[in-house]
Amino acid sequence: MERKWIEFEAGPARPISGLYVTLNHRGFIVFSRGVFEKLNSPEAVKLLFDPATDTIGVQPCNPLMPNAFSPYQKSDSGTRVIHAKPFWKRHDIRLDGTLRVLHAAIEDGTLVLPLKPLEVVKKTPRSRKGQRVR
Repeated sequence: MERKWIEFEAGPARPISGLYVTLNHRGFIVFSRGVFEKLNSPEAVKLLFDPATDTIGVQPCNPLMPNAFSPYQKSDSGTRVIHAKPFWKRHDIRLDGTLRVLHAAIEDGTLVLPLKPLEVVKKTPRSRKGQRVR
């Protein structure tokens, strides 16, 4: 039997900017070791929001600032996590699952995370009324 192969030409999914950052419904901002190093491995960051462009900014800051978030290392891979749930609530950011930021960039020392477009990494089922979904 002769096979009629169709070649997949798109390649693996990668962030367009080369900077790997994900956001999720629980308020986590997760970025790769490479992104952390490009920010000069800060002890703390402050979070910024531009409502006109739906863009999050992550800017290194002094850890003693009252609005400082401390990125913690998630695993041996060097991935860093910021738990930004209060920021999500303040700016009414609602996400379904885990989403990859496609056009992340570093501008003047600030990690810029446009909320559009995003790519689904993992979809979280919506909770049913009266049921708790983990």
